[in-house]
Amino acid sequence: MLRYQQSLSQPSRNSIATARHVSEVTPFMKRAGIHIHLEGLEVKDLGPSYRMPRQDQEPLLFTICESVCRVLEAAMAVLVHDQNLEVRQLSRRNAWLLSTFTRGETSQDPISSLQNEQSRQRYITTWQQLVCYWERVVEQQQLRDNLFQPSPRQLEIWVEVTETASEIVGLTTSELDSPEEKALYARLDQTVLQFSLAIIQHPVPRRKFVSVLVSYATVRFWSPTQGAWCALGNYTSILSQLIYDCQMVILASVLAETVEGRDAEMSAIIIAIRDEWLLNDTDGPLSELLENRLLGFRISQTEVPPAQIRWHADGQTLVWSDVIFHLSDIREIIF
Repeated sequence: MLRYQQSLSQPSRNSIATARHVSEVTPFMKRAGIHIHLEGLEVKDLGPSYRMPRQDQEPLLFTICESVCRVLEAAMAVLVHDQNLEVRQLSRRNAWLLSTFTRGETSQDPISSLQNEQSRQRYITTWQQLVCYWERVVEQQQLRDNLFQPSPRQLEIWVEVTETASEIVGLTTSELDSPEEKALYARLDQTVLQFSLAIIQHPVPRRKFVSVLVSYATVRFWSPTQGAWCALGNYTSILSQLIYDCQMVILASVLAETVEGRDAEMSAIIIAIRDEWLLNDTDGPLSELLENRLLGFRISQTEVPPAQIRWHADGQTLVWSDVIFHLSDIREIIF
């Protein structure tokens, strides 16, 4: 047992090296360009590049992430249909429009609210981590500076985001809960929404990894907790979270431009943004996520599940699910 545990504690790889044989790169990784995009990076640096910030260590980024949460929560609230609440709600037609990704078609599955608070927080965290990834690569020069290329619009709005967040962090105790503080939070939420929209509205007609959204999705294929590539089922779940978050950003933007009761006007804005940035045949980064998710779904359906019982490389240890037996342990049980 000790020998097996020691082998687990040893890292299987330190960096993502050039593949020496075609078998080292799965068809999905090759098609999505995952291995070549991450080549040369230290795997230990991937997780920290997008981890959630601590308030005492990265106060500006922490404040920005709180704003991301408020923006997405406000959009998600519109999807909750509760007859007992007098709040703005998304019409069924607009829900259909927002969940349509194929040109010339209308989705039969309107976008809906997530099942529970835990799911909502997980989806929100995924977008917060995307913003963290952008900041740490662009501002802190983590990983590699050519992983993606920020658009001029992103850089312009990011200045406004950080300046407003800095003002909030610098508020004195006497200024808390004041009209000035509320105005700053409102301004921050507005600029964070514009920044998120700029991430989606980033043309990538030739090199898809110019987009931070595509680059971040690629980094997430490595699981820091498991020290290995994600299972496809888990990875398509991450892609689904990002796609849903993009829909929420678009919805938040449309809500900010329209007033309640003007569904026709709202529909027109959704269609205009969707046809340029959300459909699967556009030049935006979302089409890449949609394609990779579909590919992942198809491959998952044909994959043979791993054996439930297997021998470890030491030839003395049997592994079944989360249960680990050394041959000496089995002898003690039997005899």
